[in-house]
Amino acid sequence: MRTKRKEMMAILVLVGVMLLQSVNVFAANQDQHVYAESNGPRRFVGIMTHYYSFKLLSNGQLSISTSINPQPGYAVGINIELQKNAGGNSWSTINTWSVEKNGYVSLVVEPYVVRGTYRLKITFTAKNSNGVIVDSDVVYSNSITY
Repeated sequence: MRTKRKEMMAILVLVGVMLLQSVNVFAANQDQHVYAESNGPRRFVGIMTHYYSFKLLSNGQLSISTSINPQPGYAVGINIELQKNAGGNSWSTINTWSVEKNGYVSLVVEPYVVRGTYRLKITFTAKNSNGVIVDSDVVYSNSITY
């Protein structure tokens, strides 16, 4: 019961964020993105909404928050790759986190990093009841420099 209440609150917060923001919001040392089916023509079969936030806190700590809300009957997943700039247009993955389950999914991590420029590669996926991937959306964040 308490888990359902938390999930419902998270969904309501996500909807509130989507209503109060445009699709992409960019500011110094932070990057946020919200995708919702109401933003335009239907793109996905199993994904209703997905969201991420990428911020530099203090002393080299990053705040990474992601969530995905499926259409009924679909399992969804999030895979986050933290990438460090290796020079020019070259990026190297230095850490990964992932989660997958039926229903609403969120993943929040706050890793510490050394000085450098970082970005996220986030893959949002949805699977049907047979376990076949029906949606896959890869999103790259703006870069953040510490």
